[in-house]
Amino acid sequence: MECLHLADAVKLTAEQLDVKFDACHVCKATDSLWLCLYCGVVHCGRYVNQHGVQHYETNQDHSVCLSCENFSIYCYICDEYVTNDNQESKLEQFITTLKKHNQKRTCVEEINSTCKRLKGGPRFIGLRNLGNTCFMNAVLQSLNMISEFSRFIRQLPPTLFSTKSPQSGQRRYNTRSSSGQQDGYLVEELRKLLMELKESDNLAVSPDSFFNCIWRVVPRFRGFQQQDAHEFMRYLLDRLHSELLELAAVENAKRTKQTIVTKMFGGMLQSVVHCLVCGGKSVKFDPILDLSIDIPDRFVSRNCKKDGPACNLNDCLKSFTETEELEETELYFCNHCKERKKSTKKFSIRRLPRVLCLHLKRFRWNLHCRTKLDTWVQFPLQGLCMNEYLVASEQNRQQDFIYDLAALIVHHGSGSGCGHYTAYGRHDGDWFHFNDSSVTLCSEQIVAKSRAYILVYVRSNH
Repeated sequence: MECLHLADAVKLTAEQLDVKFDACHVCKATDSLWLCLYCGVVHCGRYVNQHGVQHYETNQDHSVCLSCENFSIYCYICDEYVTNDNQESKLEQFITTLKKHNQKRTCVEEINSTCKRLKGGPRFIGLRNLGNTCFMNAVLQSLNMISEFSRFIRQLPPTLFSTKSPQSGQRRYNTRSSSGQQDGYLVEELRKLLMELKESDNLAVSPDSFFNCIWRVVPRFRGFQQQDAHEFMRYLLDRLHSELLELAAVENAKRTKQTIVTKMFGGMLQSVVHCLVCGGKSVKFDPILDLSIDIPDRFVSRNCKKDGPACNLNDCLKSFTETEELEETELYFCNHCKERKKSTKKFSIRRLPRVLCLHLKRFRWNLHCRTKLDTWVQFPLQGLCMNEYLVASEQNRQQDFIYDLAALIVHHGSGSGCGHYTAYGRHDGDWFHFNDSSVTLCSEQIVAKSRAYILVYVRSNH
């Protein structure tokens, strides 16, 4: 977006720029460094130790900063990334100066990264931001951390996506109901992208082919405006499922209802509605690929004290499965009473998936605008037990459902249509932070104190 604060907030000149910085001025952290364009001091970002935010809060004129990693410009007042420049083209000058300095350092980093890979050490590759595509990058990196899922997609045979049937040799003709049509298969673009993330020697790769396919198959994601990461994840999984079903039918000449998507992410939700007049009940079962859960009001109310108890993920899950009385506008039509009556509703989980995606509903409509809940929710990195949220018949089984966190997505910023998405992922006990092109090793403490938007758990004892 165009920022109106550049004239007041950008006082630094390219000649005054100190390009020898390598750590936060306060805590000496080396991750996510931001240069204040008013005074030239470097601080760490809001998802490290938040010294950049604190610097702005102390000095309100120091609102515009520049990322030392990907050279994006951010304004704290607008709470959005900046796309325009001032009359003197200062921002362009800053970026040019920093890029020249970073060329030598980047070359050294690439050599070190290649050497580390040759020695067998873990190495992860970033995804370039194509213009507000951080929502997509965060989702893709999170799915890539689910090893069984990413391995399955990578191992799909390229011949599966050819225009000829591998069995008959006859040319395939996509109908209007086909997922592929003439737009190409999204699952094929995902396969190629995951292969790049696995095999490339670069520090970052561009997901442009994948994103172009997204543009073709779903108009709502066209353009470069910020999108919701959860909506994108839901659409992506649904689309992959439908395409894999279609491809399986062509490959095996028979219909199937299961794909890797439903095998890993698919669960079953049970809802029971009780009529409070006659006692009748209605039971429904709905397939799910994730759970969207509210943050309880008692943790987001303005009357809550800052030193009160922190919200825990189990508080959100218990609130989701508690019995609630339906409001007047949602009254249940009782088949016995033959009219709408007061009733209660209760959700339970009938079947848990192998990969449990929990979406914390941080965006709410308030009068005429959509606001964000920035409440911190504690979540376990390991050992999340889901037994108590199952239906009673499943709880009686001598089996525990224990999950470990594999990845999470964080939304930084205050608005639903702006801000920035990053992801964290775990590999062999180490945690990595994925911020578009940048991938850095981080501690469990940093992960645990993040304000998660989507949590991706994998069952550890199946």
